[in-house]
Amino acid sequence: MNELVGRADRIVGRAAAHRYWPICVALTIAAASCNGVGRVPGDDHRLYAIKLFSPAASGGSAERYHPDIALPLLARGLGATSPRAFFLLCLAIVLAALAALAWRLRAMLEPDAAVILFALVLAHPVVTILLSWIGEPDAITFAMTAVALLSSSPVAISAAAAVGVANHTMAIASLALVLVVRWAAGERIAARHAAALLVGLVLGSALVRQFLAAQHLTAGSRLEFVADIGFAYWIKQSLGSLPILLWSLHGGVWFALIACACLLWDTKRAYVLTQAAAMSVALLAALVSLDTTRVFALLAWAPAIHLVLTAWRAESQGQERDALRRALLVVAVAALMTPRLFVWEGTVVASPFRNLPVRIYHGVPGTFDAR
Repeated sequence: MNELVGRADRIVGRAAAHRYWPICVALTIAAASCNGVGRVPGDDHRLYAIKLFSPAASGGSAERYHPDIALPLLARGLGATSPRAFFLLCLAIVLAALAALAWRLRAMLEPDAAVILFALVLAHPVVTILLSWIGEPDAITFAMTAVALLSSSPVAISAAAAVGVANHTMAIASLALVLVVRWAAGERIAARHAAALLVGLVLGSALVRQFLAAQHLTAGSRLEFVADIGFAYWIKQSLGSLPILLWSLHGGVWFALIACACLLWDTKRAYVLTQAAAMSVALLAALVSLDTTRVFALLAWAPAIHLVLTAWRAESQGQERDALRRALLVVAVAALMTPRLFVWEGTVVASPFRNLPVRIYHGVPGTFDAR
């Protein structure tokens, strides 16, 4: 087995050095093939884009509008409001975000490490959600979180915060968690980065409020939604799918995270504990939401990848790094092959690939519905 893993490691290393982008494309195709591609049930944000700036919009109720204006405004500006055009726009954002992430990883790391990190991202449940529920604003949230993960520019972080919070209020937590774990790892995250994040969040939130007021729209509070349903329901929902729920949080990437946390425990214990706290915050937010896996994955994928990245940087050149690289390679391959499951309202849902062959064979409408 060791010889087989070593041979695979050498092949990946040589291929990554000369064919990095073809490998990333092949990995993306493999992940999409294993997962399938699905349209989000409900289509709320596309309908929101159609109703914007219309005379009837002012009569809309709070329940029919979201404080998530970035994606609907983009779709309206590009004229991508038909079901197919909106689907293709959202898919294009997903693919562009993944391509930008692959480019940035290659700029930071050796080719073989960049390939393995990119494979772990593709194997993470966040990509399962991105591909299964196309039509949600998640791709923009994912992209803005990636900026906070990989950029040290206060201007870039501020811009990502403004766009992120205008796209979805989840960005308030996702970007903040990333900066906290980067600071705990000893990166050069200073007060100016925190200030830039705060300025961006405030600016984005103000723009959302001004836009909704100008359109005579109101939007319901997510905190009120959580309180109205009641905590007894949230507890019952979580307990009903508990074993699969825990797996769905990180999927096969769990093994890489556990291994990296163990490697760092003696030398960077405060960082590992900060990571545990960040994951706990993400889990708490996920447990009081209907789309449990989606919320956790969008909040926790960047801290998870940062944990692996920190472990990689901490290992010196030589046998220790070679062993870590081979272990991560095995985990990445295994994680890409594991079943793609997520939890919605206490129910375990398989990725769209489950129904895709049957629907194509029978020609049933709704082939791309993730249900």
